[in-house]
Amino acid sequence: MWQNLRYFLERPFEHYLILSGDQLNSMDYGDLIEAHLRIGADMNLGTTPVDRRAASDFGIMHSDADRRIFR
Repeated sequence: MWQNLRYFLERPFEHYLILSGDQLNSMDYGDLIEAHLRIGADMNLGTTPVDRRAASDFGIMHSDADRRIFR
């Protein structure tokens, strides 16, 4: 992302949608942005749950019952 930082600084956009190379094709990004604005979050992440057997194939993060990410 750092190599693209200049693009974020070129214009004063209020919100950014950043997608990974394996972005969630079936996700409705309008719903994600609407929820983001409604709850007033600093950041929202779209993720796909996986079971432990498949976890080694992905970049993994953990979340609690309130969907807050922790280490």
